[in-house]
Amino acid sequence: GRNRATSTLSKITEVTGNFLRFLRFAIIHLRRKALAPSWRSENVEEGCAKKFLIASLFYPFSFNNGKYMDPYFKDLHNHLKKQGFYCQYVSDCLTAPSKDIQRNVQDCKEVDVITPHGLISWIELLAIVMRVFVRKLYFRHPVTFMGCDLTRLIQWNAHRYQFDFNTSSEIYYQAVSNITEKVKFDKLLVIYEGNVFERACIQAFRRHSGNQVNAYSHAVIFPLLSIKLYMSDREKYLRPEPDYFVCSGERERNLLVNIGKRNPARIITACALRVIPREQKSDQTTILV
Repeated sequence: GRNRATSTLSKITEVTGNFLRFLRFAIIHLRRKALAPSWRSENVEEGCAKKFLIASLFYPFSFNNGKYMDPYFKDLHNHLKKQGFYCQYVSDCLTAPSKDIQRNVQDCKEVDVITPHGLISWIELLAIVMRVFVRKLYFRHPVTFMGCDLTRLIQWNAHRYQFDFNTSSEIYYQAVSNITEKVKFDKLLVIYEGNVFERACIQAFRRHSGNQVNAYSHAVIFPLLSIKLYMSDREKYLRPEPDYFVCSGERERNLLVNIGKRNPARIITACALRVIPREQKSDQTTILV
């Protein structure tokens, strides 16, 4: 009886904590929507024959005097522009929303940047937030891995708010769906760490466009990232994956092939593009992050 009471109390505590985290994340998303500049299809440069959609993330320091330096793609948009491409970023800020960030996005003249919250309506946002919270997954058969039944764990994590991955991926999916319904993009370029929002972008782009999807795997592979990039035989034909990968080194290329059983012909070795942020800890010390 004592173990049962402890288990019940633990469950109540976890559910209550999850609800409080849900309210916190819901407020953050509502604030992001309130501060997000609206996107208009007339902003697209009609003179450009080729259009490139780039899904990424940014920091407040990514903007400077009307210019934009993406943390992962650097100034790739300027190189694409010279080749005749119109570039449109769909990027969210990695820090808390603020009016300064809103102003920086609006004042950017070098390239068009829009946050995913600026591409969805208030009704769509509220529907996403509530849908994720009440979501319950059903499986025909137990989900097992190495003899362990993970069914209930997956069901719980589908609406768990320890992190914001579930809601943000749904928002990215809706944002990419909305913009690709209005503008025909020739290619999608997305950062790739195996995160769920990246697969959401790929899935949405494929649903509304049959054009090429490229992914830039920018990061150094470490154990947790290796797990995210793992792909089983069952996932191979169902999981949203890009047509081509561009990675930052030969070692990473080999890991992408071996961990995910990916076709080597789809993986191109290139170089690192990302901007390395610097954090000043004191007058004497600068730390590379």
